[in-house]
Amino acid sequence: MQIFALILLGLYVTIVVYVAFLGYITHHISGRNLAWILLWTSFIIIFGIIFVTKGNLYALAGVAAGLFGYSSVALRNAQYMRQVPQLKHHLIRMGIHLFFLFLLYLTR
Repeated sequence: MQIFALILLGLYVTIVVYVAFLGYITHHISGRNLAWILLWTSFIIIFGIIFVTKGNLYALAGVAAGLFGYSSVALRNAQYMRQVPQLKHHLIRMGIHLFFLFLLYLTR
């Protein structure tokens, strides 16, 4: 079950990074926000590996930092595009992140 949760999380992270690169190429996301996406992705990967290999529950906090870091980048990117952040999109994103954290917690 833990492998399934990690595969789902990996697919989500892959999609986020792919879309960030596409957004950077089309000038919908700044280079700084792309760098933040890559930083938060590294947090998810590093602490995910620690969580799986060592069984350390505190590493789940690092995964949470990476996931919620994605939300902060999305809110900053809305400011970069001179748009008002949409609360509905933010809540959906938070729900997805909480789902992944809950799934990882249950499969520890």
